[in-house]
Amino acid sequence: MQVLSVVCVNVNGIRAFARRGGLAWLGSVSPDVVCLQEVRATDEQLHAELDSAGLGDFHVSHAQAAAAGRSGVAILSRNKQSGIRSSIGKAEFADSGRWTEATIDSGVGSLTVVSVYIPKGEIDGPRREAKDRFLKAMSARMKTLRAAADKSNGHVLICGDFNIAHTELDIKNWRGNVGRPGFMDSERAVL
Repeated sequence: MQVLSVVCVNVNGIRAFARRGGLAWLGSVSPDVVCLQEVRATDEQLHAELDSAGLGDFHVSHAQAAAAGRSGVAILSRNKQSGIRSSIGKAEFADSGRWTEATIDSGVGSLTVVSVYIPKGEIDGPRREAKDRFLKAMSARMKTLRAAADKSNGHVLICGDFNIAHTELDIKNWRGNVGRPGFMDSERAVL
């Protein structure tokens, strides 16, 4: 049986993650695929950190945010990546640094991997509306990926920081968080 090891982590800044020993830890667990969220770096900065940690041999797809020091997602893989895409198909999120996907030969067939960082949102207002639009676009893209995988006998793996707790078991103090961003019925229904 073929085994594929995957690590998913919100690094809260790749440079800070490296200072805290996170990149050294990644090297020690030797995963096949790594999905990162909140990279908060340019391509050059990300590659410099990976190189200095001895992880420069990973293939990388990275969607950095247009706003410096914000968001950013990446996929690192031992195997070559193809079909790299940094958009969920809606122009308003094109430079948000919240979505990247890549297809790799995983040893168990074609595998499309997604690293996503869903906006936190708010109860009402423009940020809530933006999160709802993001979730709608993400759901549409996920359906497209699933259909393509079914057609080609491939697989899809979506990892990330969803900023949504699906069930009461997924959040501390769920009663105190009912109706708050990340635990609203409308968000949970998407999952």
